[in-house]
Amino acid sequence: MAPYLTTDQLTELSHDAEIQLQDEKDGKAEADTVLNIKNRFGGTTRIDSIGTNFVNLSISQASNLQLRLLAYNDTTELICAVRTINKPLKESTVEFYDTEWKPVTKDFGLLKMNVGEDSLMRQFVVKPDTMTQAKFDELCKYLDPVIISADISKDGYIIYKLSLPFIPRDKKDEIKAITKQKSLKWNGNTFKEC
Repeated sequence: MAPYLTTDQLTELSHDAEIQLQDEKDGKAEADTVLNIKNRFGGTTRIDSIGTNFVNLSISQASNLQLRLLAYNDTTELICAVRTINKPLKESTVEFYDTEWKPVTKDFGLLKMNVGEDSLMRQFVVKPDTMTQAKFDELCKYLDPVIISADISKDGYIIYKLSLPFIPRDKKDEIKAITKQKSLKWNGNTFKEC
């Protein structure tokens, strides 16, 4: 992944950071090494994990970036970028690029986030058989506004989760009982739900 990652795409990083990334690409840094790079804002950007097809960056305390190179149609590669804002609640966007960093507008089977909040929330909740509909509806009100976070793994899974807003302590276990995550696996052409 490092050959595709430059300061043109990560404006927070300095030219020195690009040199460190190049060293990683050339094998001068060890695979398990966590790289701390001073960013343009005087803070630290941490490269938590980097490999030939995956990089996980902590841009700052407030944001992360995961990039996964995906084989597509046996001859092409795509870059899947998951950008996450961490505060006050985790919220992610998932975007695709070709290897020249030109945006690819296809959604490749990912969740549609531009549906109504109620429809989006319903994808991440399930009513237990032992719970009344009234209780379930009451608990769902705590999930407003609906905010979704995502992670992409080294092996091509995207996991979507609800970012839970500030919930009273006495409701946390009940809320956890009705929420679920969604896992999707890349199959070479699209993401399919697992």
